[in-house]
Amino acid sequence: MSRIKLTHSLIQQALPKEKPYALSDACVPGLQLVVNPSGRKTFSFRSQNFRKALGIFPLMKVSASRREAIAYHEQHIKEITLKKRSGGQKNMIPLDRLIEEYFTFRQSSLGANTLEKYRYTWNKYASERLGSILISEITDTDINNLLMDLHQIKSCIKKLKLILIPAFRYARQRGYSVAPVSADHWMNVKINGKERYFTSGELKSLFSLIVQRDESSVLPGSVPQQLSVFRLLVYTGCRVGEILSLQWKDVFLEEGYLQLWKTKTKKGRLVPLSDSLQKLMNKAQNHKINDYVFNSFIDPSNPMAHGTLTHTWLQLMEEGKFNEGDGERLCIHSLRHTFITAANRIGISPWTIKALVGHSNGSCVTAGYIHHNLQELTQAQASIIDALQKGQY
Repeated sequence: MSRIKLTHSLIQQALPKEKPYALSDACVPGLQLVVNPSGRKTFSFRSQNFRKALGIFPLMKVSASRREAIAYHEQHIKEITLKKRSGGQKNMIPLDRLIEEYFTFRQSSLGANTLEKYRYTWNKYASERLGSILISEITDTDINNLLMDLHQIKSCIKKLKLILIPAFRYARQRGYSVAPVSADHWMNVKINGKERYFTSGELKSLFSLIVQRDESSVLPGSVPQQLSVFRLLVYTGCRVGEILSLQWKDVFLEEGYLQLWKTKTKKGRLVPLSDSLQKLMNKAQNHKINDYVFNSFIDPSNPMAHGTLTHTWLQLMEEGKFNEGDGERLCIHSLRHTFITAANRIGISPWTIKALVGHSNGSCVTAGYIHHNLQELTQAQASIIDALQKGQY
């Protein structure tokens, strides 16, 4: 593969093709720019069987990608040295390998979306700092130093703890020699600040950004699909995984509902399609390629990846300056919080809200005796959407 000097202007001029292709940098060995058919351009580092995604262009500049590629080259050399020194002993493994082994172990019980979020958080915030340290040599100080540097990203600290604590427990159960670290000695954070839902003013700003993005999109079927997902999430209160796994065979436009099967409670449920959602689903049909309503751009036979959706979401959050300051960050799941909050404030029955968003009834016996028909749910949903669109909640 020929190598060229990657520059900002050269990358801007690189056009997508039918299949992904890579441009190798002549300055830093192993640094590549991968151009996907969707038009997304990603920096990555590749050396032998080691590969690491670095960032998305233009959010990441060429100079920053070179610095990270050099750092990962050094990390790769250290890992090779560790493997040779360990002689294959299972107790002598770095933390990166333990975390990946733990993710593999939990992939059936965690769920694809949760696992993807955990893997993204680990790779972005912790892998470079802690990944090469042997699990028998890791200390509470190592972990605390990282958490201290991330003190402004409170939700990230919480996720890292949810990864590390059970991973160390898993390692001990497997017989690995783990250093005597304890979460009791790690830095604690108290998450306050902004409530995790969009106020009426924030939602109006978000809608405005979505309209601008939709009108300026030049790649049919890519960004418009993601924007449709955001609209569908805030108008239904559904979970991200429920919408991304939705297939056209479960969309009943004439009857006026969606049939969800892959839900958190493992129970199927109907989601009504009021007028606004009917229009949205009719628009989504323009991008119909395969079985999934929202499909992957690389492999249309698979659903859209959560990471693809997150990338566009982070761009919207940055453009709208929604997550500035030390408050709790607004995430995609905040759209579900917003739907439920609006429903409650306009007086929708708690039982109806549960039926709409798929919450379990818990220990409430009464809820188990209440059965809603589609017309009731459609009317309730239409009222909630009207309040969201007018900002009256």
